[in-house]
Amino acid sequence: MALWVGAAEEALGIKLMPKDKFPKLIEWSANYINCPAVKDGLPPRETVVGNYKTL
Repeated sequence: MALWVGAAEEALGIKLMPKDKFPKLIEWSANYINCPAVKDGLPPRETVVGNYKTL
C-alpha cells in the first residue's frame, strides 16, 4: 500500500492521503518503503507510476 498510493497520487495528480489529515500513515509509509528488507523487494517507483499512467 505504501508504494502504490504514492505512485497513484503522482500519476493521477491528486492527493488520496493528504499529509495534514494522515500524518502518521504518511510517516509509516515512508519508514516502510525505506526499510532495506522491504525496499529490495519493491519494483522501482517509476515503473509503478508508469503502470498507473497507462490505465
